[in-house]
Amino acid sequence: MAGALFLVGTAVTIVTDRWIIGPGTTAPVNGYRFPLFDFNRRVDFGDNGNLFAFVEGWDNPEARAVWSLQNKATIAFRLPDGQPMSDASELRLHLNAYLAPPGPMVQHLSVWMGATELAAAVITTSDAEVTIPLKGVSLPRDPTPIILTFKMPDAVSRHDLEGRGSRQRLSIGLLSLEITR
Repeated sequence: MAGALFLVGTAVTIVTDRWIIGPGTTAPVNGYRFPLFDFNRRVDFGDNGNLFAFVEGWDNPEARAVWSLQNKATIAFRLPDGQPMSDASELRLHLNAYLAPPGPMVQHLSVWMGATELAAAVITTSDAEVTIPLKGVSLPRDPTPIILTFKMPDAVSRHDLEGRGSRQRLSIGLLSLEITR
């Protein structure tokens, strides 16, 4: 009996280490093993796509996008090991912005990787493309995850605007992401 319990405990530990924490992470970030995204391939986030990339600050997915719920939201994913990136490599984000009178008619967005700000953008249309040059940026490769933080100081809730409704602070809806090589 004690031997069987030991084997079960060992198996649970191994499975937890490989699935929950994932290879290449020293500690789980929200307990996920992050998805592997390919270069030069658009990754869609609507309709429950790639849910394991969302670490914190996101709502449940809608048909086309996943909306941020506060002033900061984080995603994490892995890139395949292999050929280096070129000076022309880019991070391309397709976003919806929450622009609704009487609220903000502009959304400020900054994208961070760790302590490095990759870019800042001012979004003035509800359907926006943000392209971030990656020249000189060293992105980790599989199995180490890339952790991107989106900072959105203009996030606002319907309750803030109208005194009623949802208190969720909306700013951007992430539709897709692509990293070119």
